[in-house]
Amino acid sequence: MSGLTLFVCLFLPAVQICGTSEMPLDRPGSIPPYIYGAAFVVCAMLGPARWAVRLAVALLWLVTCAYALFAMSMIAAIEPLGVVELLAALGVMVTLGGAARESRLALVPVVVGVGSAVWFSILLATGEARYGAWLSFASAFGVAIAGLLWRYDITAEDPSPPLPRATARER
Repeated sequence: MSGLTLFVCLFLPAVQICGTSEMPLDRPGSIPPYIYGAAFVVCAMLGPARWAVRLAVALLWLVTCAYALFAMSMIAAIEPLGVVELLAALGVMVTLGGAARESRLALVPVVVGVGSAVWFSILLATGEARYGAWLSFASAFGVAIAGLLWRYDITAEDPSPPLPRATARER
């Protein structure tokens, strides 16, 4: 639910600039957290089957690679925000890793949610924040909490039986 709310915030006024309310859609550099929100909604709808986890990992890799290319184009346009965005995309790539494992997949919403919450807190600190920025901030925390709960659920339901403790014998 928080991913969907985050995506919807893309179309809500986030900041007031020169007396005019601006939506994130008006500023391409601020779009990635909202796209991740939509991707998390799709991943949640896929379910926990092995093929679904692989499809979700592929989707997040696609979104992250597009994000990295976008950040590189921002750097080429000599925008310093592009460097920060590229580092964020690389952080998501490292978190996601190369294996299609649900445990790695569950960490991505935590990383994206916390990073997005930091980004939105900067917007809120300007004093020009509109209700879209406040709702985005809350939704980003919701995404991070959902990722933590997902990660906990995966580790709590570990289907492998525990190995017996090894003992040394003398001969």
